[in-house]
Amino acid sequence: GDHWCSIHIRIVRNNYQVFYDGSFFIEFPGGNLPFHHFMRYSYIRSIVVSAYNIDQFIVDAADGTNGYFVNRKHRISYGRVQQVLHAGEKLFTKAFIGSTFLYYCNEHEKQDESASVTLLHSNNFAVLRIDLFREKDMIMISAPEAFRCGVFYFKIDYIFQLSVKILCHEFQISIGGISCAVIHHHDPNDIAAFEISGNIEPVRYDVVDIGSS
Repeated sequence: GDHWCSIHIRIVRNNYQVFYDGSFFIEFPGGNLPFHHFMRYSYIRSIVVSAYNIDQFIVDAADGTNGYFVNRKHRISYGRVQQVLHAGEKLFTKAFIGSTFLYYCNEHEKQDESASVTLLHSNNFAVLRIDLFREKDMIMISAPEAFRCGVFYFKIDYIFQLSVKILCHEFQISIGGISCAVIHHHDPNDIAAFEISGNIEPVRYDVVDIGSS
Protein backbone atom coordinates (compact mmCIF):
# COMPACT_ATOMS: atom_id res chain seq x y z
CA GLY A 1 0.00 0.00 0.00
CA ASP A 2 0.90 3.67 0.06
CA HIS A 3 3.57 4.73 2.52
CA TRP A 4 5.92 7.59 3.20
CA CYS A 5 9.39 7.03 1.80
CA SER A 6 12.63 8.90 1.31
CA ILE A 7 14.72 9.28 -1.81
CA HIS A 8 18.30 10.49 -1.78
CA ILE A 9 20.26 11.20 -4.93
CA ARG A 10 24.03 11.15 -4.58
CA ILE A 11 26.31 12.50 -7.30
CA VAL A 12 29.65 10.70 -7.69
CA ARG A 13 32.00 10.95 -10.67
CA ASN A 14 29.23 12.26 -12.96
CA ASN A 15 26.98 9.35 -12.00
CA TYR A 16 23.68 9.48 -10.15
CA GLN A 17 23.30 7.03 -7.24
CA VAL A 18 19.73 6.73 -5.99
CA PHE A 19 18.78 5.51 -2.50
CA TYR A 20 15.17 4.54 -1.77
CA ASP A 21 14.21 4.45 1.94
CA GLY A 22 17.89 4.59 2.81
CA SER A 23 18.97 1.58 0.73
CA PHE A 24 20.83 1.69 -2.58
CA PHE A 25 18.42 1.38 -5.49
CA ILE A 26 20.10 2.16 -8.81
CA GLU A 27 23.06 3.98 -10.37
CA PHE A 28 23.06 5.55 -13.81
CA PRO A 29 25.36 7.92 -15.73
CA GLY A 30 24.67 11.63 -15.99
CA GLY A 31 26.30 11.98 -19.38
CA ASN A 32 28.42 15.06 -19.88
CA LEU A 33 26.40 17.29 -17.56
CA PRO A 34 28.62 19.32 -15.20
CA PHE A 35 27.57 18.38 -11.64
CA HIS A 36 28.07 20.95 -8.90
CA HIS A 37 28.66 20.11 -5.23
CA PHE A 38 26.48 23.01 -4.06
CA MET A 39 23.39 22.76 -6.27
CA ARG A 40 20.27 24.53 -5.08
CA TYR A 41 17.16 22.41 -4.70
CA SER A 42 15.04 25.27 -6.06
CA TYR A 43 16.61 24.79 -9.49
CA ILE A 44 14.86 21.44 -9.87
CA ARG A 45 11.17 21.05 -10.71
CA SER A 46 11.01 17.34 -10.03
CA ILE A 47 13.22 14.27 -9.99
CA VAL A 48 12.05 11.15 -11.82
CA VAL A 49 13.86 7.87 -11.27
CA SER A 50 12.99 4.77 -13.27
CA ALA A 51 14.46 1.26 -13.05
CA TYR A 52 14.06 -0.43 -16.42
CA ASN A 53 10.71 1.38 -16.79
CA ILE A 54 9.12 -0.88 -14.17
CA ASP A 55 9.08 1.25 -11.02
CA GLN A 56 9.03 5.01 -11.10
CA PHE A 57 9.51 7.51 -8.29
CA ILE A 58 8.84 11.24 -8.56
CA VAL A 59 10.14 13.77 -6.04
CA ASP A 60 8.45 17.17 -6.13
CA ALA A 61 10.82 20.10 -5.56
CA ALA A 62 8.33 22.14 -3.54
CA ASP A 63 11.02 23.27 -1.09
CA GLY A 64 12.47 26.53 -2.38
CA THR A 65 15.46 26.45 -0.05
CA ASN A 66 18.85 24.83 -0.43
CA GLY A 67 18.45 22.88 2.83
CA TYR A 68 18.61 19.54 1.03
CA PHE A 69 22.16 20.15 -0.10
CA VAL A 70 25.26 21.09 1.86
CA ASN A 71 25.15 24.73 2.90
CA ARG A 72 28.38 26.73 2.67
CA LYS A 73 27.55 28.69 5.85
CA HIS A 74 28.12 25.68 8.08
CA ARG A 75 31.38 23.91 8.54
CA ILE A 76 32.24 20.27 8.49
CA SER A 77 35.81 19.18 8.91
CA TYR A 78 35.94 16.32 6.40
CA GLY A 79 39.29 15.61 4.82
CA ARG A 80 40.72 19.04 4.02
CA VAL A 81 37.30 20.66 3.54
CA GLN A 82 36.23 23.08 6.31
CA GLN A 83 32.92 24.88 6.85
CA VAL A 84 31.15 26.43 10.17
CA LEU A 85 28.90 24.65 12.69
CA HIS A 86 27.03 27.15 14.86
CA ALA A 87 27.06 25.91 18.43
CA GLY A 88 24.02 25.91 20.68
CA GLU A 89 21.98 24.40 17.87
CA LYS A 90 20.96 20.96 16.68
CA LEU A 91 23.21 19.10 14.28
CA PHE A 92 21.23 16.92 11.91
CA THR A 93 23.04 14.82 9.36
CA LYS A 94 22.43 11.92 7.05
CA ALA A 95 25.44 9.72 6.55
CA PHE A 96 26.31 6.99 4.09
CA ILE A 97 28.02 3.72 5.05
CA GLY A 98 29.99 2.74 2.00
CA SER A 99 31.20 -0.33 0.18
CA THR A 100 33.72 -1.08 -2.56
CA PHE A 101 30.94 -0.79 -5.14
CA LEU A 102 29.53 2.61 -4.19
CA TYR A 103 32.08 4.35 -2.01
CA TYR A 104 34.41 6.59 -4.00
CA CYS A 105 35.12 9.66 -1.90
CA ASN A 106 37.59 8.12 0.54
CA GLU A 107 39.00 5.01 -1.09
CA HIS A 108 41.41 4.27 1.78
CA GLU A 109 38.66 4.43 4.44
CA LYS A 110 35.89 2.41 2.81
CA GLN A 111 37.14 -0.87 4.34
CA ASP A 112 37.43 0.51 7.88
CA GLU A 113 35.58 -1.48 10.53
CA SER A 114 34.61 1.68 12.36
CA ALA A 115 33.47 5.24 11.81
CA SER A 116 33.35 8.26 14.07
CA VAL A 117 31.59 11.61 14.40
CA THR A 118 33.37 14.18 16.56
CA LEU A 119 32.24 17.61 17.75
CA LEU A 120 35.22 19.92 18.19
CA HIS A 121 35.89 22.77 20.62
CA SER A 122 37.16 26.06 19.18
CA ASN A 123 40.54 25.07 20.66
CA ASN A 124 40.38 21.94 18.48
CA PHE A 125 39.82 19.21 21.08
CA ALA A 126 36.91 16.75 21.11
CA VAL A 127 33.92 17.62 23.29
CA LEU A 128 31.90 14.68 21.92
CA ARG A 129 33.02 11.61 20.00
CA ILE A 130 30.60 8.98 18.70
CA ASP A 131 32.09 5.70 17.43
CA LEU A 132 30.26 3.18 15.24
CA PHE A 133 31.73 -0.32 15.04
CA ARG A 134 30.74 -2.42 12.04
CA GLU A 135 31.76 -5.84 13.38
CA LYS A 136 30.13 -5.33 16.78
CA ASP A 137 27.03 -3.43 15.57
CA MET A 138 27.72 -1.07 18.44
CA ILE A 139 27.57 2.65 19.19
CA MET A 140 30.14 3.87 21.71
CA ILE A 141 30.67 7.31 23.19
CA SER A 142 34.37 7.85 23.92
CA ALA A 143 34.25 11.56 24.85
CA PRO A 144 33.46 13.29 27.16
CA GLU A 145 33.23 9.88 28.89
CA ALA A 146 33.37 6.29 27.66
CA PHE A 147 30.16 4.24 27.63
CA ARG A 148 28.08 2.05 25.35
CA CYS A 149 25.16 3.86 23.77
CA GLY A 150 23.38 0.96 22.05
CA VAL A 151 23.33 -1.64 19.28
CA PHE A 152 23.23 -0.28 15.75
CA TYR A 153 22.85 -2.41 12.62
CA PHE A 154 25.76 -1.41 10.39
CA LYS A 155 24.10 -1.98 7.02
CA ILE A 156 26.34 -1.59 3.97
CA ASP A 157 25.25 0.77 1.14
CA TYR A 158 22.78 2.48 3.44
CA ILE A 159 22.00 6.07 4.40
CA PHE A 160 21.05 6.58 8.06
CA GLN A 161 20.05 9.58 10.13
CA LEU A 162 22.08 11.02 12.99
CA SER A 163 21.23 14.02 15.14
CA VAL A 164 22.93 15.67 18.09
CA LYS A 165 21.05 18.25 20.13
CA ILE A 166 23.59 20.50 21.87
CA LEU A 167 22.20 21.69 25.21
CA CYS A 168 23.87 23.66 28.02
CA HIS A 169 25.09 20.62 29.98
CA GLU A 170 24.01 17.67 27.85
CA PHE A 171 24.28 16.17 24.37
CA GLN A 172 21.18 14.27 23.19
CA ILE A 173 22.23 11.79 20.52
CA SER A 174 20.00 9.87 18.11
CA ILE A 175 21.35 7.43 15.52
CA GLY A 176 19.10 5.22 13.44
CA GLY A 177 16.49 4.88 16.20
CA ILE A 178 19.03 4.54 19.04
CA SER A 179 19.00 7.40 21.57
CA CYS A 180 21.24 8.29 24.49
CA ALA A 181 22.45 11.37 26.36
CA VAL A 182 25.79 12.40 27.82
CA ILE A 183 26.65 15.20 30.24
CA HIS A 184 29.33 17.70 29.22
CA HIS A 185 30.95 20.66 30.98
CA HIS A 186 31.70 23.00 28.09
CA ASP A 187 30.02 26.15 26.86
CA PRO A 188 27.99 25.04 23.81
CA ASN A 189 28.97 28.26 22.05
CA ASP A 190 32.59 27.07 22.04
CA ILE A 191 31.74 24.13 19.77
CA ALA A 192 33.21 25.19 16.46
CA ALA A 193 33.03 22.26 14.02
CA PHE A 194 32.36 18.58 13.56
CA GLU A 195 34.44 15.91 11.94
CA ILE A 196 33.46 12.63 10.28
CA SER A 197 36.03 9.92 9.64
CA GLY A 198 36.30 6.21 8.87
CA ASN A 199 33.82 4.22 6.81
CA ILE A 200 31.19 6.92 6.73
CA GLU A 201 30.43 9.85 4.47
CA PRO A 202 28.16 12.85 5.08
CA VAL A 203 25.64 13.08 2.27
CA ARG A 204 23.49 15.79 3.80
CA TYR A 205 23.60 17.88 6.93
CA ASP A 206 21.72 20.80 8.43
CA VAL A 207 22.22 22.86 11.55
CA VAL A 208 18.88 24.00 12.96
CA ASP A 209 17.83 26.10 15.92
CA ILE A 210 16.86 24.01 18.96
CA GLY A 211 13.67 26.02 19.43
CA SER A 212 12.36 25.00 16.01
CA SER A 213 13.10 21.28 16.32
